[in-house]
Amino acid sequence: MFRLLAGMETTATTLKWSVYLLAKKPSIQEKVFKEICEVLGAPPSQRVPTLADRKHLPFTEAVLAEVQRWSSIVAVPPHRATADVTVGCYHIPKEAIVVPNLLAGHRDDRIWPNANDFDAANFYDVTNNTTKNMEYLIPFSIGTSLYTINFRFCFGFLFVFINPFFRI
Repeated sequence: MFRLLAGMETTATTLKWSVYLLAKKPSIQEKVFKEICEVLGAPPSQRVPTLADRKHLPFTEAVLAEVQRWSSIVAVPPHRATADVTVGCYHIPKEAIVVPNLLAGHRDDRIWPNANDFDAANFYDVTNNTTKNMEYLIPFSIGTSLYTINFRFCFGFLFVFINPFFRI
């Protein structure tokens, strides 16, 4: 039950941030609406989206990724190191408590040119009309990238990541 509620809360919060950020950026809002209308049809006759439509809505997907990057709504609980490890120049001993800071990664100006601005270009390649930089998006946990085979994620990940796509 908790897993379902956690997924619902993060979905609702992501949607709230989407509304807020798109209201502040009407040009992005218009482009998302236009892309959705081109793929699904214009209201009132538009059809219900399916997961297969996602690949045909790269700008919309990029905007949702940017909402999740910019808002960084999930506070990740502490983890315990299961082995001695060195990350960069830092040694983390086995059994040490590690608290991931997702916001720091999402606002790192070495990755994001305008890290503190809401900018769909962070995830949208205009030239190829595709998403980009998705491997740097860590909205629910830290660990191996979502786009690899072995990854760690929040139990509500699928609910949260897919639901806003259908609701936006």
